[in-house]
Amino acid sequence: MSSPERKQWILNAFAMQSPSHLNPGLWKAPGDNGPRYTDLSAWIALAQKLEAAKFHAIFFADVLGGYDVYRGPANLTPTIPAGAQFPINDPLYSIPAMAAATKTLGFGVTSSTTYEAPYSLARKFSTVDHLTNGRVAWNIVTSYLDSAARNFPGNSQVQVPHDTRYAIAHEYLDVCYKLWEGSWRDDATDARYKLAGSYADPAGVRQIEHVGTHFKVPGPHICEPSPQRTPFLFQAGTSGAGRTFAAQHAEAVFLNGHAPHLVRPSVDSIRDQAESLGRPRDSIKIVAGLLVIVDETDEKAHAKYKAILSHGDREGALALFGGWSGIDLSTYSDDEDFRFVESKAVKSMVNHWSSTVPGLGDVPWTKSRISEFLLVGGNGVKVVGSATTVADELERWVAEADVDGFNLSYATNPGTFDDIIKYLLPELRKRGVFWEDYKIPGGTLRETYTGSEGQTRLPSSHPGAKFVWRSGEELPKYIKEQHEKTNGKTNGNTGTKRKIDETEGQGLEAENGVKRVERLDSAQFFPQLPNKMPTASRHPKLTPEEVDQYYDRLHIPQDQRIYDVSLLSPQDAFDNLASLQRQHLAWVPFENLLIHYSRSRQISLHPEDLFKKIVQTPGRGGYCMENNALFAMLLRTLGYKIRSCGARTHNGEAFGAWSHQVILVTIGNEVFVTDVGYGANNIVVPLSLQKAGEVVNAIHQESIRIIRTSLDSNEDPDPNQKVWAFQHRLNPNNTWRNCYCFTELEFWPEDFEVMNISTSQSPRRFFTHRAFCTKMILDESGKKIVGRLTLQTEIKRSVNGKSDVIKEFASEEDRLAALKEFFDIEFSKSDAGSIIGTVAEIKAP
Repeated sequence: MSSPERKQWILNAFAMQSPSHLNPGLWKAPGDNGPRYTDLSAWIALAQKLEAAKFHAIFFADVLGGYDVYRGPANLTPTIPAGAQFPINDPLYSIPAMAAATKTLGFGVTSSTTYEAPYSLARKFSTVDHLTNGRVAWNIVTSYLDSAARNFPGNSQVQVPHDTRYAIAHEYLDVCYKLWEGSWRDDATDARYKLAGSYADPAGVRQIEHVGTHFKVPGPHICEPSPQRTPFLFQAGTSGAGRTFAAQHAEAVFLNGHAPHLVRPSVDSIRDQAESLGRPRDSIKIVAGLLVIVDETDEKAHAKYKAILSHGDREGALALFGGWSGIDLSTYSDDEDFRFVESKAVKSMVNHWSSTVPGLGDVPWTKSRISEFLLVGGNGVKVVGSATTVADELERWVAEADVDGFNLSYATNPGTFDDIIKYLLPELRKRGVFWEDYKIPGGTLRETYTGSEGQTRLPSSHPGAKFVWRSGEELPKYIKEQHEKTNGKTNGNTGTKRKIDETEGQGLEAENGVKRVERLDSAQFFPQLPNKMPTASRHPKLTPEEVDQYYDRLHIPQDQRIYDVSLLSPQDAFDNLASLQRQHLAWVPFENLLIHYSRSRQISLHPEDLFKKIVQTPGRGGYCMENNALFAMLLRTLGYKIRSCGARTHNGEAFGAWSHQVILVTIGNEVFVTDVGYGANNIVVPLSLQKAGEVVNAIHQESIRIIRTSLDSNEDPDPNQKVWAFQHRLNPNNTWRNCYCFTELEFWPEDFEVMNISTSQSPRRFFTHRAFCTKMILDESGKKIVGRLTLQTEIKRSVNGKSDVIKEFASEEDRLAALKEFFDIEFSKSDAGSIIGTVAEIKAP
């Protein structure tokens, strides 16, 4: 019985048209073609070599700016001697020459959606697709270097926020699909029109008339249809927005990671999302990036690797690190171990390397160690050994990460590829995982990657395929569907027409792809209750720009900002959570001023309103459901696993109705409760439910704890109703006081909307008849809460157990002046006067 046929791997050569790519300084190594990066004959020779070895493609990386963070700002001095991706040529222009010297090898080109108009990019790729006979791929990126942004005035010379770049990219692709697939009818250039004396059918060429959020492109596409129409689509990016983009648009995804088990979640996420969009799971090929150093034996391979390192440029490596991370390591001493520095961003990165790179778990991570790690292969996987050793490791990646192949970078060009061809490919062919010859010689790149002869165009499951203008159609089908969708469609609640906006990736400005709609009809009377709460909006997130604005509001230094807690150890994730909570309590007050100093007297829990009020308005904060709702969004965006839960506050005799919000955060095997909205006696550090009963020092002699207890009641105590209770004690001689209790049941935004109306508007609630504002006070180090500043009818400072009344207010003018002086809160004249005549007013004698 013959053995089953094994999956055939994709192998690409990963290159850059620069003196060095992921190998700073290696242009000096003997035999390296770095100094010849401008010599077209060198690239043609490489293409012919790779085609003879049956590689799928050359995958060209590209950047639009230099790496100028290290020893910066805007300093290219360390970059230039190393030739570290500077200078660099646009690879697109050399591809037709390489294609003319080959027959099947494909060519992937990196191009950005942020800095070039879709109309001109579509023309370039159509041109190259014609000249290569359908062998070009577009690696879609959104760019990340500030040095690039500064050179494109059309973008205000400021880097576009991360998720906004992806929102632009979604629309950018739609424009390109319309140009490539829907501007020329499939049969518009048939020979019968030429025989009739017309080069093409004028009725088969149409304007696309695209008008969107970011682009207005009338068309038509200036190029006639090319062999693939849409080039084969690659994408590289593992952020949440990047994975979502890949699931919708990519035909292949380039992923980096230091271990298969770390890459697998991204692979599964992309394929799960693709499947949810109606695309087959296997319709997206996944290729992992890595460097291979291979020789006859393991010993020879390691000796070769060591010799290669001697030619590297360490300053160039640190320059690359600065560009990738945004962190300038020149500000640290040479012998500082980055596992123990204050900068959480650097610390998390090196701890990630320590835990995932074999043999580097216990070594000190100094600048020298970091530069050596990055010298060859950059921040990627390095596989060094004999053909058997390397093949075993690659097989492990395919099995454990579920990847379809590899982008193979080089230490030296063409030396690394020569070694792979000589030593590794025979071993892979012996194992039956790499072909002896192309399955479809002379085919398009889409045919080469998919193995499906005749599959030159986007498959029908791809979202770009809906724009195809097929033979026999007067107009593309998508145009007719749009007309049917928009004509006569009305809003069922108001009877008025509603425009459907393409707002993907806009953060709080447009949750889940639908812009916020003005509330009408009954919502005028109940503004906290939306007509409909979409299920998808129950867990909104912030954009990276919004996260940075939030960090600014919390006074968190740049080098201590964490954007992905999945890279942290459980202890570091807890420390980061504790730090965020501390900063929130110190800089975002617990206050109910909107109820008293506004004409509406309405508290909105809409995410956009919360962000504008708490983050974008100086000094402002909110009460429990405001502060905790926004803090929950921040934690969820950073990657924490959270639940928002309702709580019953204690009135001195018993627990009352649901009126408070807390956040449960799961880190490792523990669940912590965190809270930034309870006021003077707030939890000052996350408390573990698994350590219930443990007494934690709060401020001075004050203590806090979580206990498991029964839900008490004035009339009918039920010992079977167990809850978690947060308790506070003024000093060891005092008794514990219940503050509130909660369960682990997740509450939804709809639940808090109902709670918010009662809590903020009921005359029985103290919120409605007392104006207050309070925040915590930090010590000189900024790392410990030592007191609180409280404002009601007086302003009082309590530090280390000692309380002082700073001023008693004789009038509303006194209170308003104190709000400005101590909290930086100001109101308009109209809002300030709204409290006059209410029970909360301080009446002048």
